[in-house]
Amino acid sequence: MKKERREILRKLMHKREMGFNELWGNVGASNLFAYHLKVLVEDRLVDKVKEVYCLSSEGKKYCAYLEGESGEKARAPLVCVVIVVYDDVKKKFLMCERKKEPFYSYWGSIAGKLKFDQYIYEAAAAELMEESGLVCDLELKGLCSYKTYNNGKLSYNHQMFVILATNPRGELIEKTREGENHWISEEDVAGLKAFPSALAPNEIAKGDGFRWIEMDRFQENDEFVGKKVLRDVCFGEGE
Repeated sequence: MKKERREILRKLMHKREMGFNELWGNVGASNLFAYHLKVLVEDRLVDKVKEVYCLSSEGKKYCAYLEGESGEKARAPLVCVVIVVYDDVKKKFLMCERKKEPFYSYWGSIAGKLKFDQYIYEAAAAELMEESGLVCDLELKGLCSYKTYNNGKLSYNHQMFVILATNPRGELIEKTREGENHWISEEDVAGLKAFPSALAPNEIAKGDGFRWIEMDRFQENDEFVGKKVLRDVCFGEGE
């Protein structure tokens, strides 16, 4: 979106109703400003009621993703669910070798982004079925907060709800477009080429209470080279 239109939206974020002259503010050519305002009305981001302009319902939703100070589109973290599937009989975790970028060939638990219309358990159940074909009993166990730096630059910010999935039922899908699924014994998980944080969700899922881990992860040329735990807090049992 052009910066002139973002500026109009930014002004209407902070004042519910404004007339043309107030919105324009004698900055730049009035006919060019009128053109940008007309486009916003045609796109149904701004409503015009008589001689007053205000944000439409669509405009308000759009502005939820703008920075209030600058009007620039806000960058948001990736909010995800990570589903730790554990078979208590076999004493094995379901691990996925990732077959897509980013993080191609690394091992971890089944995970996916939380969609706009989903609650946490809805997202976990849907992702689990899609990527493994399994149905499990689900329990929210914690939160993993990861910033990932590649060659010194912040590349990813993941906020991941950790779900323990037990009593797996159904026929396992071994290969999907996301990767390959394998049952791995507890003692063998540590030997995988895994994310530096891959064991954290497993530890959270098997622990007591609700645990929150905040961690910086470091890459060089897209390969993980280290991590730094900034916070590790358990709420509830075992505090």
